[in-house]
Amino acid sequence: MPTFSIIMPIYNACQINDKYLLEALESIRNQTYQDIELIIVNDGSIDKSEKVIKDYISHHPEICIQYYYKENGGQSHARNFGANFTRGEYLCFLDQDDLWAENKLELITSQLDEDTDLLYTDADIIDEEGETIAEGIHKNYKLGAPHPKRCLEDILFKDVAVMPGVMTVKKDIFKTISGFDENLSGYEDDDLFLRIFEIGKIKYLPVSTLKWRHHSGNCILMEGIIKSRLIYWRKLIINYTDNGQDLFRIRKISSRFFKEILHQALIQYKKDNMLYLANIATAKEIMPSLPGKKRILFRLLFLLNDRPMINIFRIYLLLERVIAGNIIRLRRFVRKFA
Repeated sequence: MPTFSIIMPIYNACQINDKYLLEALESIRNQTYQDIELIIVNDGSIDKSEKVIKDYISHHPEICIQYYYKENGGQSHARNFGANFTRGEYLCFLDQDDLWAENKLELITSQLDEDTDLLYTDADIIDEEGETIAEGIHKNYKLGAPHPKRCLEDILFKDVAVMPGVMTVKKDIFKTISGFDENLSGYEDDDLFLRIFEIGKIKYLPVSTLKWRHHSGNCILMEGIIKSRLIYWRKLIINYTDNGQDLFRIRKISSRFFKEILHQALIQYKKDNMLYLANIATAKEIMPSLPGKKRILFRLLFLLNDRPMINIFRIYLLLERVIAGNIIRLRRFVRKFA
């Protein structure tokens, strides 16, 4: 029985070329710790992904790889589907365009103990060519801070920034909580982390073990993420605010999501851009749950035309970051993505 079962969901991974998929597979093959199995779940691809995977398997018999094809159901469903065929004690996840550090599993093995239900690490961001554009998103850019998460409020009130590729989950607890929420095609990682945090023990290793790739193809996923953001916000409001009676939590949770929505709207802003319009529609639904002063401010802003409203949003978010002391990191981060 292997120590680690690695689940890789793929969907049209070779639509443009097979470079990213092959690099992801190679990052698993090159691991310095090899007591592993790889479960590849093809989530209804209509490109040449299946041929590329089967060719790879035939050329690398030294790796224990199981391959499954199923109808499209989304990444969460694909990961849960793959988990049904695993034999390892721990589950790991890698997306089709991301990479692992060669010593990821070796590092993790030395940190796991009988009581650890989920171990997570830091990550770097790479571009289309594999060049590092943000090193240590937790340590240097404070994404999802604080780490490690010590209380429920750290997860409810702030972005988590713990993607599946940095998680190692004990299979028993993954099964206990029924895996990823299949209604979510974004925030499913936050949701899984939260549910394990409530009943298990989580450990943090402050070392980057994932190279999280940002490229133009990521934009295809944004529509699902926008929908999932609203679904997840509703889920938190229903399950963690004492049936709507805890106004403090309602306002803190809503403020978190509202900021994330505005940030994305600014990135996507362009007249008649569908993603921008979808974000603004979501913001309007969450707005009534904001604290009083913010609610009044943004109600007034939404009466303005797009251009002045967006400019005021930019000033507001900039001030938020200045107050938080993250303006230097913000400039560096934006410059690398510009």
